[in-house]
Amino acid sequence: MTSMAERAVSVPAEGEMDDETFVKHMNLRHHDSLGGLSQLVFQWISPYVLECYRKFHHQLHAVRIDLDHEHNT
Repeated sequence: MTSMAERAVSVPAEGEMDDETFVKHMNLRHHDSLGGLSQLVFQWISPYVLECYRKFHHQLHAVRIDLDHEHNT
């Protein structure tokens, strides 16, 4: 039996993602954590809200062990 760490996909570190890539990442890998939205739309998101999602994203990885990916460090 393989562990979650053995099955996890490696993706770029969050800090290395530009804003548009980060929004795509949230839509693809964290679609269940968008606060009731079906997706984030890069063209409509304000810099403040984007920063809030980045901080929230950091917390998701701090507390959830069931994620299917890991970020490079």
